[in-house]
Amino acid sequence: MLGLRWMIACHPHSGQNAPPMYGDFEAQRHWMEVTYNLPISDWYQNTSKNDLGYWGLDYPPLTAYHSWVLGLVANTTAKEIVQLGVRGPETFAVKIFMRATVLATDLAVLFPATCAYFGSFSLLILALAAPALILIDHGHFQFNGASLGLALLAFSSMKRDRMIPAAIWFSLALNFKQMELYHSLPVFFYMLAWSFHRGRGLFSVSKIGLFVALVFGLMLMPWIVLGTQSLVAVMRRLFPFNRGLYESKVANFWCTINVLYKVNTSEMRSVMVPLCLVTTLAVALPSCVHLFVKPVFRNFKLTLFIVSLSFFLFSYHVHEKSILLAVLPSLMLLDDYPSVCVFFLFMSASSMFPLFVLDELLWAYFGITLIFSALLYFLRIRLRMFMWVVFVSGQFLNLASLFIPPPEKLPDLFAVVISAYSFTTFSAVLVYFYYEQFFGDQFPVDSRRVKTSSDEETKKIK
Repeated sequence: MLGLRWMIACHPHSGQNAPPMYGDFEAQRHWMEVTYNLPISDWYQNTSKNDLGYWGLDYPPLTAYHSWVLGLVANTTAKEIVQLGVRGPETFAVKIFMRATVLATDLAVLFPATCAYFGSFSLLILALAAPALILIDHGHFQFNGASLGLALLAFSSMKRDRMIPAAIWFSLALNFKQMELYHSLPVFFYMLAWSFHRGRGLFSVSKIGLFVALVFGLMLMPWIVLGTQSLVAVMRRLFPFNRGLYESKVANFWCTINVLYKVNTSEMRSVMVPLCLVTTLAVALPSCVHLFVKPVFRNFKLTLFIVSLSFFLFSYHVHEKSILLAVLPSLMLLDDYPSVCVFFLFMSASSMFPLFVLDELLWAYFGITLIFSALLYFLRIRLRMFMWVVFVSGQFLNLASLFIPPPEKLPDLFAVVISAYSFTTFSAVLVYFYYEQFFGDQFPVDSRRVKTSSDEETKKIK
């Protein structure tokens, strides 16, 4: 799995040779520069040495601390990475160092978390080979493996009824990326239900809440000490409601209906923020209530998937890469629903095809798709024929976007169609898992269960 990641890392990164803003690769490098050179008080503030208009830090404190540590290492190996005021360095040394930081972070967080959660070697291999996550982190360039790994450590603790460690791990995940809020509702409802069904009621809830508050207090301590103004500056960077409804062409509801009715405009912003909130909660809360009533871990996994996908499909300011928040619970459900989850893993990567074209990651995308397909063959996991038809049709659509020029008046035609096609498949998977949570058997008849050592939990649930 390390070799696979390094193979993808040998391809271009986001924003390569694309001034003046470059891309996420430059954003991550710039955060190392800012955190290494400037005092903490300036990290989230617009100053003469920190132009927030140029990839200003907009992730929580743990990401900032992570960038600072990497900046310390960079100063001893590739000083130009943390040179104050530099823009877009792309030397060989810079690329090697930056790529190595993602690999090292995966080794430190994602790999141990995956090993801790999955008791089956087959599931472990599939989880570590998920195409979408590898392409985004090691191709495009981000550190999603860190936040997802911390979240997975929390879920692993919850699986073992260890709620205090789970609360700590999940709080750290939230402090690495605020998008972990996609997972927060299922975690809240499951911990609350566990406290009253198997814990000590309000005492258990209070104890969990205390550790959450301690983690957040420690993470935010420098800005708490600096005063309210500094703390507000952090919050404004983390929750940018002044930005658009979505970024690029996202495979969600709002991007799809924007073709018919323009909702992604500055004039609609005051309406769309509350509308997105209400719509997202309306879709997600029934699953959460069901989880509270029947707090078994299988239902937690289903709710985790349903809620994270609901946030992706209906919430405000969604990036195409946010689909990774639904990829994680789909990996957790592989043991129970291998066919549907593998189909979702394929489609989650396919939905970001326009981004991979922009990043010149076509060979990486098709290569890792073939490798993942080969793994499925050797592990004897089969998709139903209609799933292959849907996925392969999507690939023909992707290929058509490469070879058929769009009309002059509709330059984004293929990107919009790919997004709408992916949105349709995501919606179908959402409905399927909703049905499974409320009405389904333990395992669907249309999929072969991956053989694991977790049969004891299955017996308990039944």
